[in-house]
Amino acid sequence: MNFHIKHYSRLFSKGLILAGSISIVLLALSFHQAYDVYDETQSIIKDYEERIQLTTQLKRTANERAILINYLLLLDDPFERDDAYIQFNELASEHLITRAKIEKLPLSNTELKQLKRATQTSQIAAPVLSETAKKLYLEGGAKLDQPWSTEQIEAHRAALNEFSQLETMFRDHQHQLILHVEEELFDTFILTFLILIILPTTLGWTGWLFLNKAHQAQILTRELNEQLHKAAYYDPLTGLPNRKLMCQHIQGLEKNDTQYSVLFIDIDKFKPINDNLGHLIGDKVLKVISSRLQKQLDERDFLSRQGGDEFMIASTRTQKESLAELSEKLISSLESDFELDNHAIDISASIGIGIQQPGESMISVVHRADDAMYETKRNGRGFQFHEDNPKTA
Repeated sequence: MNFHIKHYSRLFSKGLILAGSISIVLLALSFHQAYDVYDETQSIIKDYEERIQLTTQLKRTANERAILINYLLLLDDPFERDDAYIQFNELASEHLITRAKIEKLPLSNTELKQLKRATQTSQIAAPVLSETAKKLYLEGGAKLDQPWSTEQIEAHRAALNEFSQLETMFRDHQHQLILHVEEELFDTFILTFLILIILPTTLGWTGWLFLNKAHQAQILTRELNEQLHKAAYYDPLTGLPNRKLMCQHIQGLEKNDTQYSVLFIDIDKFKPINDNLGHLIGDKVLKVISSRLQKQLDERDFLSRQGGDEFMIASTRTQKESLAELSEKLISSLESDFELDNHAIDISASIGIGIQQPGESMISVVHRADDAMYETKRNGRGFQFHEDNPKTA
């Protein structure tokens, strides 16, 4: 048993080493994941910073173009108007280039829809804005009574508002993605905590349970082996050794060169009990018989039930006087009448005795004892040695 516990302990130690190695690998993987999440966070921040910056440029170019329209109204010098008009066209080109850059980015469906609304709104005022700037450049602001219509002003403000909403959307999406990444980082740190703190505790507890279960399994295995041994070598009704165990016992005597004798016992008047009172009463009678026979024996005698109403004793007694005395005691113990479930039980026994001769085999000795028992039954109850005259108790 101690060997098995030590064996399981060694197995558990190897398991701890393996679990520790796995923990180190998992810990390395968790740190690698944390690095990947951090790298992803930086990429997200950089990506959305670019989007926000481009959206800010859209707002700036649209707003500065509107400011240049008002500026052109005030300029009389053609050279100054020329510079302002060039700057106006540069801002228009920058606006278009910036919008194209945004459209090439991997935008979500919501972001694409917002960009489309902002573009459509800005395009309402853009043609008139360009035409107004051209007239101001060529003719001067004095010839235009009202360069800005109410619809153009509202369209321009709406475009700026849409661009502002797009910028806000980018900022919100950036914030949401960062929160998501932070949650992943938190999960990674929790996993690391579990690996470093909870896993060793769990392994210790699991190890204790494993050893405890192993010990219980040993006990159950031993009990099962005992049950199997009992089922294989003992009679289930009386609990006496069976024919197989009797053979092993005699073989052990022969191996040690110990002379022995065999007493073959057959219960008289048992069949009528079984037939008239039933097998349940018959089984109870067999238990009483087993108990009474066992009480007459000592360490020299080994009793077994051979089957049915037959019993056998292997004894190291080899003197006829001692064997005769034992046989008389056995018969006398069975002839004492008794009641069982309000039924009077009357039984006796016929015993045949065979004493082993030098070099004689077990089969021969048992066969001679069996012949002597049948000879005894033919001549009436009692006992008889093989080839001797029957004797009654």
